[in-house]
Amino acid sequence: YEQSYQSGTVKAAAHLGLLYLKTQNKTKAYDYLLKASQEGDTHSMMNLAQMLEYGDGIPQDKKNASIWYQTLLGKGVTTLGKDKNGKDITTQ
Repeated sequence: YEQSYQSGTVKAAAHLGLLYLKTQNKTKAYDYLLKASQEGDTHSMMNLAQMLEYGDGIPQDKKNASIWYQTLLGKGVTTLGKDKNGKDITTQ
């Protein structure tokens, strides 16, 4: 993925962000998720917004989290993830 990312692949940045998120390297996860989000990857936007909202390994920033959630809504994403019971969290 690193090589793919170096050649400018957005999906590689998204995959690297998830990989680092799972391995608990939150700083690198944030960096890659931010890059992929800026390029329009909605899954990365969701993960980034949640990291910012909850301060997951990075400083909490609810204002920027809200901006990313609004960006998702602007792209037509209405399911914002799952709650602790596994039910969809929607904007409706």
